Amino acid sequence: MYAFWTGGTWWDRDSVCYQTPFELDPDDERIRSGRVPIAVLRLRRGTTLAYLFGFGDDWRLLLKVVDRWKAGGECYPQLVESEGVAPPQYPPLDDETDFED
Repeated sequence: MYAFWTGGTWWDRDSVCYQTPFELDPDDERIRSGRVPIAVLRLRRGTTLAYLFGFGDDWRLLLKVVDRWKAGGECYPQLVESEGVAPPQYPPLDDETDFED
């Protein structure tokens, strides 16, 4: 389960929210399926996305587009820099390790 906002702020009501799972809301055209190829978004250099992973755990990340490269006719995201400690995706159930910046 994840969501990202193209305005660079979580729960931003002024930007489009792409989320999975997705339920169509006829009253809110800003909510769209998160299963969209990132190349379709046509993000520009400098764009920041607010990304939320794991509803309940609330892992929040800010992602910034620094450049674009062609790779076999397609564009793919690539990590070029990070800050802090990445959370484990599937920690053991009995693991009580704290992850701090």
